[in-house]
Amino acid sequence: MSNMAEYARIFDTGTSDEWVEKRKSVVAEAKAVYEGLKPQAAISTASIIAASIADGAPLPESISNEAERVIQNHASSFVRSADQGELQMKVVMLAAAIDVVNDAPETHGWATADALAAAFWSALWFQRPLEQGVFVLFVLNLAVISKAP
Repeated sequence: MSNMAEYARIFDTGTSDEWVEKRKSVVAEAKAVYEGLKPQAAISTASIIAASIADGAPLPESISNEAERVIQNHASSFVRSADQGELQMKVVMLAAAIDVVNDAPETHGWATADALAAAFWSALWFQRPLEQGVFVLFVLNLAVISKAP
């Protein structure tokens, strides 16, 4: 499971245990959403999220609406905004991706976790360094490396 208490420091240093537990629940639900994707959809989703992070642009409506819905299922006070809400959605989505990759069973073939790992790895390889959110991407990078044979 992702270390949400550490990731929370990206947007707020004063988070409570309750806040962290709610976001852990969010990550678990978002993880289930990822796991329900077919590999091609996982590649597309990872690509869109990575491009949004690299460009500093908001997530597209299709992804941000789903991320907002998942967060509000566990934290009804969450409000999507251009500053903290957008970053929080990206961090939660990346934390869920980390969990999908880390918790994937050994398989013979191409699974959703493999597609997510490959897509995020590819995006990270060509991405210039970021000022904000780099920690989560670095952790995702480590998660992908740890799954490599």
